[in-house]
Amino acid sequence: MSVRPDLTWRDVQGLVAHTAVPFNSNDDSWQPTGAGLAFSHKFGFGKIDAYRTVETAKTWELLGPQVVVTAPVRTVTGGTFSVTRLRLNTDVNEDLLARAFEATPFPETEMEETAEQRSHVTEHGAGAKTQPRHFRVQHVTVTVDITHTRRGDILVWLISPSGTVAVLATERPRDASKDGLKNWTFMTVACWGESALGEWILEVAHTRNSKGSGEILQWSLTLYGEGSSTPFPTIQPSSSFTLPPRVSDDLDFIAYEGSETTEILNLRGRRSEAVLMGTMLGIGTLFMTIFWAMVMRHIRNQSPSPQRK
Repeated sequence: MSVRPDLTWRDVQGLVAHTAVPFNSNDDSWQPTGAGLAFSHKFGFGKIDAYRTVETAKTWELLGPQVVVTAPVRTVTGGTFSVTRLRLNTDVNEDLLARAFEATPFPETEMEETAEQRSHVTEHGAGAKTQPRHFRVQHVTVTVDITHTRRGDILVWLISPSGTVAVLATERPRDASKDGLKNWTFMTVACWGESALGEWILEVAHTRNSKGSGEILQWSLTLYGEGSSTPFPTIQPSSSFTLPPRVSDDLDFIAYEGSETTEILNLRGRRSEAVLMGTMLGIGTLFMTIFWAMVMRHIRNQSPSPQRK
């Protein structure tokens, strides 16, 4: 993009997420994320506004080096699941982030010390390395090992510490494979801009009409994002959007008990829209293709027509 040739693919994705315009506000798949954005597993962050994206790019602050936070692989005992959701969890804490920061090469500008950080170096020795202390999520992957007699019946959700629900797998009526999901990786950007700290919850079930049986053997969580020595600013959505009610009296719902409340998620409307590979899997390619098509159209519209002699 000529206005900002220094943008990386992650910056372009961030620009799209921040400047996209939500639509079809009556659809109940929309939810507020912990980063202050609106996200739908059907529509992502919304439709792309090429003009707004280009204008925002002019003052966009480049994302920092990518930091990879890998949570320990969780082996599951008694992982049999049914219509009732099996809830599993893993914690991301300060120690896990610190190890990820230590493994990431940061430019010198990221290593400028504050008074508090100099005190940390003094306390831990002159050779201690100042590292970022804050992490912001961008991409999340979940790798699972699940057995099931009918793969298309498997349902998978990921819930972030902020409460954002990423729909990773929905019903696939034509997928009758008995292979299950062996070392299968899902990806989502639903949690873009959120804090990583806290409990991440994986929920697994199968469709209410399933006659098969399933078991999750193990799973792991990997977070991709950026680090900073100072807290990240709050994301300010570029457009206002009123989210629809989260609860309906539709009968085609499955309710599950949370720690304090009973949440209800509509499964009927999600069967045909999402794919097994996960929420927005391949979103990078999709974003780039649509984005550049709209940018080129915008440029052509702004260019003067050639004069005939």
